[in-house]
Amino acid sequence: MVAFGKKLKERQIQEWQGYYINYKLMKKKVRQYAQQIEVGTQDRRHVLKDFSRMLDNQQQGLLASRIAKLNEQQEALEQQPDISQITQLREAYRAIGQDLLKLLYFVEINSIGLRKILKKFDKRFGYRFTDYYVKTRANHPYSLLQQVLKHVGLGAVIGAISRNLHELQEHQGSYLSIYDEPALPFQDPVVDSLKAAVDRVTHSTNFLNFLAQHALIMQEELPATTEERADDQRYHFMSLVLNLLNTFLYMVNTYIIVPTADDYSAMLGAPATVCGVVIGAMAVAQVFSSVYFSAWSNKSYFRPLVFSSIVLLVGNSMYAMALDYKSITLLLVGRLFCGFGSARAVNRRYISDCVPLRIRMQASAGFVSASALGMACGPALAGLLQTNFKIYKFTFNQVTLPGWVMTLGWLIYLILLWITFREPSHETEENNVMQESNAGPWENDALEKGLKQPLLLSSEGKQEDENADGECDGSEEAPEESRQPANSITSAYRLLTPSVKVQLLIYFMLKYAMEILLSESSVITSYYFGWSTSTVAIFLACLGLTVLPVNIVVGSYISNMFEDRQILLASEVMVCIGVILSFKFVNAYTVPQYVCSGLITFVSAEVLEGVNLSLLSQVMSSRLSRGTYNVGLLSTEAGTIARVIADGTITLAGFLGENYSFMHNATLAPEISYYDYIIVGGGTAGCPLATSLSQNTSVLLLERGGSPYGNPDIINLANFGAALSDLSPTSPSQRFISEDGVINARARVLGGGSCLNAGFYTRASTDYVRDVGWDGRLVNESYQWVEQQVAFQPEMGQWQSAVRDGLVEVGVVPNNGFTYDHMYGTKVGGTIFDRDGHRHTAADLLEQANPSGLTVLLHATVHKILFRTKGKPRPVAHGVVFRDASGAKHRAYLKKGSKNEIIISAGSLGSPQLLMLSGVGPQAQLKAHNITVVLDQPMVGQLMSDNPMNAVFIPSPIPVEVSLIEVVGITHFGSYIEAASGANFAGGSPRDYGMFSPKIGQLSTVPPKQRTPEAIAKAIELMNNLDQAAFRGGFILEKIMGPISTGHLELRTRNPNDNPSVTFNYFKEPQDLQRCVQGISIIEKVIDSKPFSKFRYDYLSVPQLMNMTANSPINLLPKHYNTSTSLEQFCKDTVMTIWHYHGGCQVDAVVDSNYKFLEWMP
Repeated sequence: MVAFGKKLKERQIQEWQGYYINYKLMKKKVRQYAQQIEVGTQDRRHVLKDFSRMLDNQQQGLLASRIAKLNEQQEALEQQPDISQITQLREAYRAIGQDLLKLLYFVEINSIGLRKILKKFDKRFGYRFTDYYVKTRANHPYSLLQQVLKHVGLGAVIGAISRNLHELQEHQGSYLSIYDEPALPFQDPVVDSLKAAVDRVTHSTNFLNFLAQHALIMQEELPATTEERADDQRYHFMSLVLNLLNTFLYMVNTYIIVPTADDYSAMLGAPATVCGVVIGAMAVAQVFSSVYFSAWSNKSYFRPLVFSSIVLLVGNSMYAMALDYKSITLLLVGRLFCGFGSARAVNRRYISDCVPLRIRMQASAGFVSASALGMACGPALAGLLQTNFKIYKFTFNQVTLPGWVMTLGWLIYLILLWITFREPSHETEENNVMQESNAGPWENDALEKGLKQPLLLSSEGKQEDENADGECDGSEEAPEESRQPANSITSAYRLLTPSVKVQLLIYFMLKYAMEILLSESSVITSYYFGWSTSTVAIFLACLGLTVLPVNIVVGSYISNMFEDRQILLASEVMVCIGVILSFKFVNAYTVPQYVCSGLITFVSAEVLEGVNLSLLSQVMSSRLSRGTYNVGLLSTEAGTIARVIADGTITLAGFLGENYSFMHNATLAPEISYYDYIIVGGGTAGCPLATSLSQNTSVLLLERGGSPYGNPDIINLANFGAALSDLSPTSPSQRFISEDGVINARARVLGGGSCLNAGFYTRASTDYVRDVGWDGRLVNESYQWVEQQVAFQPEMGQWQSAVRDGLVEVGVVPNNGFTYDHMYGTKVGGTIFDRDGHRHTAADLLEQANPSGLTVLLHATVHKILFRTKGKPRPVAHGVVFRDASGAKHRAYLKKGSKNEIIISAGSLGSPQLLMLSGVGPQAQLKAHNITVVLDQPMVGQLMSDNPMNAVFIPSPIPVEVSLIEVVGITHFGSYIEAASGANFAGGSPRDYGMFSPKIGQLSTVPPKQRTPEAIAKAIELMNNLDQAAFRGGFILEKIMGPISTGHLELRTRNPNDNPSVTFNYFKEPQDLQRCVQGISIIEKVIDSKPFSKFRYDYLSVPQLMNMTANSPINLLPKHYNTSTSLEQFCKDTVMTIWHYHGGCQVDAVVDSNYKFLEWMP
């Protein structure tokens, strides 16, 4: 504490001057010791012995005599049972309390002086003399220091005074012993002051004190009673509660979005790792809001809190509405507004300035507890908000509900604030300083009145000339002006000593580590483990709930067993261990590893934060305990900047890791732009094509869907089918039903069908490459380029191995082992799922793109291709019109150049649909939709085909692995035999039938036009009656290669977001049906093969299995009995899609062999 010697002299009680510790003499003696050791006239052992004796003389006889006299006075007062003397007796008790309070102030000053001189001695001599001295004197029976540190007697006296004052107030006339158990304490100012003084004297480390140090609300070591009285006048309980509630709500607001921020980013077309920016935007604004709120609190507390509530209300509303407006800008602005509403500086300042000293520690602990509870409740609340509905035009789902809930919360808080908050009186610091300098610190204190006799026995060793040492120690004493609060950030920085800077750096690093852990949790867990939002929320809530228990253990036990610096070092080591453990060192990154690393990091960081702030409060200059630029503000700024950098690191790592700095939401696109190439559709053709062209030209890739990254339904093998079953508007798949009655899906995501399919990878046959006229050498080079990034060798499980061996046994030979090449016989092909079960898609190929040459716009729906027709012999495409998620129109044009092109790779449905919407297609159909005909091209939308798939489901008596297509039998008659297995087909929970679901699955039995709630309920009841074992097992399927049967596509509406009408005419040609029959015959033999026998129930024959499959909900077609007796009927009744449909813009019909558009010539 600055100028302790001066404050000690000012606050000495005149009658007791001879009994105070001679601080100047002790300082002088320490300097003399240092000089004597330096010149060699004294040795260290003699100095320690002499200094110990001197300290003992300085603190003898402090308490014993006065305590005895107080007891005698109390006994005398208890002999007066006359009720008429109640008032006098009460005042006598108060007088005793006042004397005891004065004694406690006396002991406090001497104790502080003793502590400071011991600290100075240790610093000068580099010897831990303090520990030795306190331990030996505190437990020695003849040392009066024992009475200071073990104050049971003082507690008993205070309890008796409190109890008897309460009894006197109630006119009971009962006068109790100090050893009687105290009742509820009477709230007398003297008693409150006594308790506060005892707490200060003990300097014991307990839970409340430890939590209070978290809040960095610094308290004066020697507060005057006038200050306490002023605090009492300004204190208002409900105002304190509202400040703590503000702290709680703000922390909830900060962390409630963490579990869903990645999903929200992806829904708005940004990479999932942009969640770092979304979360960190609040912290960015808080860097500035902390300063102006801290300055504002010099003049008012009410107005800043009102402003904060309004800004947070508006910010959360903007955050919630961003999805409906399809604007990531609105999302970020909303979070910035929330950050600008951070009033934590006001909350902390209110406790420091307006809460009485006697309960300030409890209020500070409440501040920390409210923060910790908010940190836990935020994610937990997010986990409960798993619903989806609309009111008017606003969406309420798991990503928007956090914003709506916090909007409602801040509205209620604002109303309570307006009704119940009481603005305390504000006295300027200048006035406070004047009062301190003009009025002696004890001059107006009631405790001075009435004292006639000294409270202590005299001591000879105290009669030293205090003027003998006029030297001023610069480290302790300071001029008056140097004790004023810092009035600028520059002056505050100058007050930071090297030790303070180190503590702030530690605080910065631990906040950085904690923010990385919390903010990236949803991205990491969804990518590696497929955790749902609820699971992430539970994990984060559990971490937050550890805060209070950890602080209880550390504050009540550990801090009493070890030094702060030892705890600091140990917790730093544990944080490092937790961080290192969080890295993926081997192929398998497990849940226990992640959870353990997160728990170790978070708990150790919590311990480190508490101890670090405790040390910081001890070494920080008292000039930083008040004013705008106080220690609380500085620590808040350090922690907030750490959070900003951490959140930025997450987003930066996402961009660097995926190299997708060129990927943007279409809402960020300019109204008009120019490129060498414009590619419509970012699927399995568009992504590699854009990557190649970007090396030397400027390319615009337009994708109507969002990013695949961060979506566990896309990334994780175990979630296969979930994306196909997702019917939401933001789903990566868009469901359609062909006119044949088969449910199908088209991709609506960057990466196209590779984000939705079963992940089998194989090369085309050499015959196919030759027939289409491709360069074989270039094709092989392209294969290798793709395989290096997205293809892997699968790890064969039991089911796939049995199918492979069964195929070989029944004659699908040879066994070609693992190969990417297309070869007749049985082989193990590649997979786009890696060893961790994570999907790699065509979007991954964009990592090799030239970022300066490529722009990828997500949620960009192309409405029309622009053609030049005037003065041209044939229409020439020169631009496109597209709309972003908010509906805003944009235009992109080709730059001037003969080789510049618009390339349509929007899929078998999207490409012919876009041509028709642009005026190119069958004239009659275009006119029927009032579309201006640019070119009559009747073959657009024709020759549509889909590879029909038929399967047999085999229930298994033993568990099977989750697997998709890994083994394939390539027959000479034109059929592929494949297999899949595991829980991905049966759903993730009991009675959730995944792909079988009558509500959402591909295999529904209810026709679309009859899908009423009653019909769905009936189908669900049918499913519930099935044995659950019927859903444990897998499929063996066949699909025909290159179907001859074809159909057509027609427009339904002029909206490019609507599905066109599609007819595939499955099995229209007899050759296709015959190949299906041959393929099913192979499946029957495989099921009966020896390698497959362990996956069979003995009582289920192959015909029974086929009838079971045919009678299960597998398509929308009418059912026939005993389909096992007619394989032709089985093929027709059980036909499904494997999502390999093609056509609509066929070579030599719509485009030439170079894939350039053909002008139709009848």
